[in-house]
Amino acid sequence: MRTLRCPKTGTMPAGSLTRDRPIRKGRAALLIVDVQNGTFSAAFAQSKPEFHAAASARVIPNIRRLLDSFRRASLEVIYTMIENLTEDGRDRSLDYKLCNIGIEDLFVVGFLTDQCIDHVIKDGADCGYYMSCVHDACAAETKARHEAALSGFKGYCRMLSTDAALRLVAQAQ
Repeated sequence: MRTLRCPKTGTMPAGSLTRDRPIRKGRAALLIVDVQNGTFSAAFAQSKPEFHAAASARVIPNIRRLLDSFRRASLEVIYTMIENLTEDGRDRSLDYKLCNIGIEDLFVVGFLTDQCIDHVIKDGADCGYYMSCVHDACAAETKARHEAALSGFKGYCRMLSTDAALRLVAQAQ
């Protein structure tokens, strides 16, 4: 059997590196992300008909099935939602209401566009930063994956070339 070197434990059988494994009580949870009226409601039937149809016919029923199953098995259920903790909403993201302390703009570069960069862009935007992705200073394992990631998070950030970012830096006041 081929083994991989693990810096903490020495070696580890390659066969043990899998996400295909049984669920263990106390170690598994259903995470329900942003299933709330602000994200999905009857109001979206007109403005976002494709989303509303998919959510109504497929997503919500499947979530209900999973929720019931996790509860029956006495497994954890965790909900996330868009919410503010301050009365005036100043702690909400830029898409909802700006919350910033000190740094306002973040320019993101590095690896991998479709993994860490994607998360950083979205998390930064949700934290209220003005996000910029310097697209030619990022890469994924393939051009197709890179382009797909850029397309997927472009609504969360400004897309800039390195030259455009450098021009902004040079004009900084």
